[in-house]
Parts: sequence; C-alpha cells; structure tokens
Amino acid sequence: MSAGRHSLKTFPVVTAGEMRALDQEMIRGRKVRALRLMETAGREAARVAGGLLGPVRGRKVLLLVGKGNNGGDALAAGRYLARSGAKVRALGSHRAKEFSPDARILLRRLPGLRLLTYGSGLRTPDPVFSWPDL
Repeated sequence: MSAGRHSLKTFPVVTAGEMRALDQEMIRGRKVRALRLMETAGREAARVAGGLLGPVRGRKVLLLVGKGNNGGDALAAGRYLARSGAKVRALGSHRAKEFSPDARILLRRLPGLRLLTYGSGLRTPDPVFSWPDL
C-alpha cells in the first residue's frame, strides 16, 4: 500500500465549508453517491498513511471515528489498511447506532472491528492512546 514518502505540505488544504461545497457538488451536481466519495477518501487516506508509515503490515492504526460521513471515511481507510495487514482499532465519538447510515454501512464492512467509545468505559488517558503507530 506504500505510495512513497509523503509530506503533509504536498496536499491542498481546504476549509470545512469549502469541503462541504465540494461534496455537495459531487453528490447533487454530478450525482456521485456519498458512499462512493467515502470509499474514495478512505482509499486515498490509507494510501497516504502507507506513505507516512512505510509498509503497513503489522503496524498498529487507531481510527478516530465520528458519527458522520467523515467517520465513514476513517472506517473505509481502516478497511484498506487492514487488508494490507495493519492491525486496526477504532475509537468512536458515538455508539454505532448513532452513526450516519453510510458510516454504519462502512462499519459493517469491517467485520471483527471493536468500536471503543467513551461510553464503553474508556478512560482518559487510556492505554488505547499509547498503542498505535498512527
């Protein structure tokens, strides 16, 4: 999955409002399904992570998963990383039943992933935060 070394300086930065406008243009104007956008974002995030980490096989990745479609992006990235041999865990801001419908679909595509949440007894600081490589 490695795509060479990356620097965060090589990626364009957009504001949250600009990203929402881009998403809406793709979904409404170009008729691209949100789920497809999340899959693409997840695949590219996993590719960049591979560039930052080097080979991901055996590396430990902690996903920070919100309840919306950005959380779906993270879950898609986690699935791609897991397929490449990374050990993936997820920390959710909400319980899975509160996720957006598309994010729930992406969670189901990661069988065996245990979604930790603060409601599940997670403490701060918690060993889960010292576990990952990324």
